[in-house]
Amino acid sequence: MVKKNGWLVLILFLLTGCTIFSPVKTEKIDTYTLTATPAPISKKPPREITIMVAQPESNPIYNTTEMAYSTKPFEVAYFAKSNWVQPPVMMLQPLIIKTLQNTHYFDAVLSGLSSASYNYILNTQLLKLQQEFTAHSSWIALNVRAQIIDVSENKIVATKNFSVTERVSVHTPYGGVMAANRAVSKMLNQLANFCLELE
Repeated sequence: MVKKNGWLVLILFLLTGCTIFSPVKTEKIDTYTLTATPAPISKKPPREITIMVAQPESNPIYNTTEMAYSTKPFEVAYFAKSNWVQPPVMMLQPLIIKTLQNTHYFDAVLSGLSSASYNYILNTQLLKLQQEFTAHSSWIALNVRAQIIDVSENKIVATKNFSVTERVSVHTPYGGVMAANRAVSKMLNQLANFCLELE
């Protein structure tokens, strides 16, 4: 009886050992970045103006690494197996700084971490970044609000909303990422031209 029970214990151990010691299989999550910037804009001679680009704020819906999409009005969902590598606003700030530096209009373009003095502050807010689907098509909807503050007078001198839609050629999360990068590049071009109005 003892021998029989010993064999049963050994068989159970071998059967369960496969699951106890095998690595747990997890579903692969694809991660994507926003890296696109527009071609350099050089419409005006350089000025002795320093601008500080504050860390962008975000609508809470998009303040996440989850990639948002919508299949009907007023509803937002997130892709299960596709994420941003960082929340979009974290990726936007360096792209804004690079775009403004490439204009060669400003004496310096600073981040919020800089201790140097500056003439203007550029505040931005991500209002929407999502892939929207209909029965036969999809597109990226990107909305950003920008506000420029004159530091010496402590007042808002300009505000503008930027709205860009970009068609998605392949109706998948990756197709949406490609379109999102094109949309960001177009928005940055408009934002740079907005900032070039500073005197």
